[in-house]
Amino acid sequence: MATLASSNGVHNTEQPNAMSVTPFLRRLHVSIFARGKGSSYSGSALYDVWCDGLPTSPRAAFEMQKSCMCIPGPSTLRLWNLSRDARNLLADSRLQVHVEAGWQNTSMTQLFRGDVLNVWTERSGPDLITTMSVLSGSRAISEAVVSKRYAPRTDLIAVLQDICFNIEGVVLSPPSADWSNGKQLGSRGFTFAGSAREALTSLSEEYGFSWSIADNQLIITPDLYNLPDAFELDAAAGLISVTPITAGVLQMYVGVRISSLFIPTVQVGKAVKLSSSISDKFNRPLTVYSINATLDPGGSAWNMTMENRFVFS
Repeated sequence: MATLASSNGVHNTEQPNAMSVTPFLRRLHVSIFARGKGSSYSGSALYDVWCDGLPTSPRAAFEMQKSCMCIPGPSTLRLWNLSRDARNLLADSRLQVHVEAGWQNTSMTQLFRGDVLNVWTERSGPDLITTMSVLSGSRAISEAVVSKRYAPRTDLIAVLQDICFNIEGVVLSPPSADWSNGKQLGSRGFTFAGSAREALTSLSEEYGFSWSIADNQLIITPDLYNLPDAFELDAAAGLISVTPITAGVLQMYVGVRISSLFIPTVQVGKAVKLSSSISDKFNRPLTVYSINATLDPGGSAWNMTMENRFVFS
């Protein structure tokens, strides 16, 4: 199947991921494929576009929602002024979207890989904007079933890998070795017949972790656990602000909300280490539980918001 559109001249030939200087040129690469079985994809891209925000560039924008605490809400992809043929081709919801992003001084990083839930086109002034609602692994997790019996003391990671094997097109992202080494089922073992979603939820409630699917990977995040290895985030790397998240009558700290320039390599389930000159209270490795960002090369600033959940002493 032929590619309907592409923008040449914005390719991945830049320096490795780094934020050592203030970046300027923003780059977004969108590929849309016909979806195969589960959440796999087949063939070459139906539509492929590179955007850098310059007046001569096609325009696309990606509004990203990611979370490792649950299945996040759908993300949104917008494409401007597609041809009639392209709009007709992409009107089929049996599609999968791949999104990469990066700055002028970074390499491109895959941000999203997921299924199209629905597609529509509407007019906004002189523009025709095609909007796609997309969600990672939505079809696979809704179709997957598990009918298994695991013996007591079975390695928990082996159980998760086996369940993941039943989710078409989704693989297990290795959890932190500090947490997973020696983690086993209890004396009752685990017996289950039903949907893979319910099996994972049952295990997570018993063994203390959250799970989600991002970029067709099963992400396991231990409860109230901060990874020791982290990306150091200070003002030079793009840190904008740090806001405590409080809860309850006593307004106790339960986490932090971090605003920064968009950093492609920071992902949910990984960690950042804050380096703030204002206060040392939160200057520690913090696991990223959720990320929200709106990436429009021709629009407003590329900022991102991250949240961490933790009981601070």
